[in-house]
Amino acid sequence: MKTIEKYLSHPELELIPQLLGEHVYMIYCKGLSVNINLNLFESTAFSLSTKKGFFNFETHWRDFDDFEYYQIELSQSDTPKEIKRSVEAHLLDPSSINITPSSAIIKIELFEDKDEEEWNSEGRELITVKYDSSFLFTQQDERQFLVGISETIADLTLFIRDKQAIIDHLSPMNKRLEWK
Repeated sequence: MKTIEKYLSHPELELIPQLLGEHVYMIYCKGLSVNINLNLFESTAFSLSTKKGFFNFETHWRDFDDFEYYQIELSQSDTPKEIKRSVEAHLLDPSSINITPSSAIIKIELFEDKDEEEWNSEGRELITVKYDSSFLFTQQDERQFLVGISETIADLTLFIRDKQAIIDHLSPMNKRLEWK
């Protein structure tokens, strides 16, 4: 069996410590799908609003001949991902999630997931792909929120604030990195 690791790049990982000590009051996205039964929100990308700008999380489905996996990408910008500004600098038609009251982020954990091929064509080695899947943010008031991959081929990213939904989502995953 062959294992392939598809993790975030070093420049993407360098963005994460910048969120320590930051307050996130609003999370912006272009459109929003809400699943009340699972206590989660999905969108093509989520942008965490901070004093340092917007930290953007988005998901892509990668499909190769020998393996497939989900890829989360992280960037920083002056405008939320996929949201345009008016001439007066107002955000145009965003959807948003208000997570007030907010307190400073004191810990960030990165969880990895894996995709194992369930079939093997003749002469092909079974492949396991490990990839970064979810960020768990812990705030000073002990509240948590998660931003990560929604495992659909629709390239959706998810946001979860509910404690039990976070536990359920992370249960099959392993923690890969932590920042305090």
